[in-house]
Amino acid sequence: RDPFLLVALIIVLVRTQSVAALLALLAAAGCYAADTMQKKELKASWPLFAVLAIAAGVALAQLEPRSVFNRLLWWQSALKMFADAPMLGFGQGAFAWLYPAYHQPAASGISSVYVHNYFIEFLAENGVLAFGCWFWVVFSKLRSVTGLKRYAIIAALVHSMADFGLAVPANLFIFCYLL
Repeated sequence: RDPFLLVALIIVLVRTQSVAALLALLAAAGCYAADTMQKKELKASWPLFAVLAIAAGVALAQLEPRSVFNRLLWWQSALKMFADAPMLGFGQGAFAWLYPAYHQPAASGISSVYVHNYFIEFLAENGVLAFGCWFWVVFSKLRSVTGLKRYAIIAALVHSMADFGLAVPANLFIFCYLL
């Protein structure tokens, strides 16, 4: 409802070239639309969705293939870690320490201390038991949360599918507070 805030957000998204943040915004906006809009309201809101679609196109056009390639390598390494300790994982924060043992160096690849997918990172570090418990709690609580908190949580979860946002303790604490 605040066009200036919307324009500022779009400028930030385009300038940072964060496709994960853009996908998070689009997922939150889509959930908001599904939760609140009737067909006639959806027709009246087409300019908002047109602006978001244009922003998505601009961000995707700026997506660097090397970034996607590196993420795939990090995800592959984390999944190998998970395969070696599927029940209990290697412990919180272990990816940064064990990554060199599971990483196949590539000529154009770079290293990272994060998996850039919180779901895979949590699974590799904590195992399937903790993963099941943690995400059962998150998704159970998500159903009862309403208002802007609900969309913020959805955005954080979607963003964490392609970035390391929740792997940073401060972000995780804010996420838990919202939850």
